[in-house]
Amino acid sequence: MAKEKITHKTAATKKEGFSFGLDQFKAEIEKRAKDIFLKRQASKAPGDALSDWLLAEKEIKANHHIA
Repeated sequence: MAKEKITHKTAATKKEGFSFGLDQFKAEIEKRAKDIFLKRQASKAPGDALSDWLLAEKEIKANHHIA
């Protein structure tokens, strides 16, 4: 499988005709990280902002089939 070139303002991925910009990708991660934080805070579970961000990034990448 050929690797796609990712540039600053172009698509982060192009799968099955779907593409989205890096700004949208980052916004999705930010929203999910906030949701994770709020859930963790409400349950008084241990964790930190970096862990929330990394989990959110992993989930969003999986949703968009990005390795």
